[in-house]
Amino acid sequence: MLLSKLFFGLCAWAILISGFCSILISMKKGIKHVKKLHQVPCSGCAYFTNDYRLKCTVNPIMACTEDAIGCPDFESNQMVTDTLRGLTISHTLSMHQNQTSGFFPSRDNSKNCVNKKPQRR
Repeated sequence: MLLSKLFFGLCAWAILISGFCSILISMKKGIKHVKKLHQVPCSGCAYFTNDYRLKCTVNPIMACTEDAIGCPDFESNQMVTDTLRGLTISHTLSMHQNQTSGFFPSRDNSKNCVNKKPQRR
């Protein structure tokens, strides 16, 4: 009787310890997997559509998977934004240069005020 209680007690403790160890191992594997998935650069790519039907216009099969970690077609949204901003700034500057170089009519109002009366003191 005492031997059976000791045996069942040891079995209960062995089951608890093995269950606890399997939970810890599963958590470590899960954390490792999540860290790897956080390295997927798709959400910051210029070709990412954020649509579940077509996630990427260049590589739709490997989009948002672990295969996309080293994607050779990755182009940052920030790079595209900066490029577009640079084009806008250069376009604005060229327009300003055209206005000041005589391409567009001058906006100088002093020439338009010919019949202006002199001011009295």
